[in-house]
Amino acid sequence: MKIKGINLLLCSALILFFSGCAKITSEVSPDVSVNEYQNFYIVPSFDDRRGVKEAISDDLKSRGFNVEVGPAIQMPETSDVEVNYEAKWVWDNEYYLSDLIISFKDPDTISLIASGESHHPSLERKPADEMVGEILDEIFH
Repeated sequence: MKIKGINLLLCSALILFFSGCAKITSEVSPDVSVNEYQNFYIVPSFDDRRGVKEAISDDLKSRGFNVEVGPAIQMPETSDVEVNYEAKWVWDNEYYLSDLIISFKDPDTISLIASGESHHPSLERKPADEMVGEILDEIFH
């Protein structure tokens, strides 16, 4: 009986160790008020086939911002913010979004205005739109 208890305890500890923890962080340039910008231009990741750009666009629109999507070379001069993102998808019986980084840049100077990232291990996975919401909530708080 003691061996079963020890095995159970060991298995539980290993699951907790390898599952990790969710993490959401953001950084906003100290001299910038992100809420003052109105026109966002999302530059799609070349390998986005799972709707991350749509999730970012929908979230920004729901916050009342004007949003356009397209290649960087076609960015309108009226754009206040260039939005870039990196999405890392991992296989664990199905693909899930484990890491997402969203960056806001000044289109004229290419300097970073704000960025945020979300990490969710397999046992704490979330859909892309929820991870986008987490990051943008942190940036716009």
